[in-house]
Amino acid sequence: CHRVLLASAKTAVVMLTNYQQDELILRSLLAGAKGYVIKDVDLDELKKMIRSVYRGASVLDPKVTKQVISTVISRSGVPRPVRPLPNQAASLSETDLAIVRYLSVGLTNKEIGTRINLSPHTVKDHVEKMCEILGVRSRIELVVEALRRGLI
Repeated sequence: CHRVLLASAKTAVVMLTNYQQDELILRSLLAGAKGYVIKDVDLDELKKMIRSVYRGASVLDPKVTKQVISTVISRSGVPRPVRPLPNQAASLSETDLAIVRYLSVGLTNKEIGTRINLSPHTVKDHVEKMCEILGVRSRIELVVEALRRGLI
């Protein structure tokens, strides 16, 4: 991944692999990969992930999301909550918090929407709003920040 990015900095790398070990996942992400996907992923889901990366997002296969978040938090050595909640964070709704909980176990917008009776687009809107409120840029960062602040 690192070599590819050295040769072409604008390239977005998505790792497609069978490996689910923390070290390999973290090394790939730290080297600049924008996604980490396990090979048994459904083809339609893989296409969605690649499109998301093309639009500037980062993606993690739901199979590894929870373990990556747990590893990042355990290695950070920072106790929860990390900093006081801004006033806006206190305004997160029960729906927002439910969405973050579902994100933390790797569910897609469609899966979350089915469980809480919202469209995938509405779930996406909630995620974007929460990212703005908590000052993060991705779903992964959103879950990590919510965990660090004791929101979930």
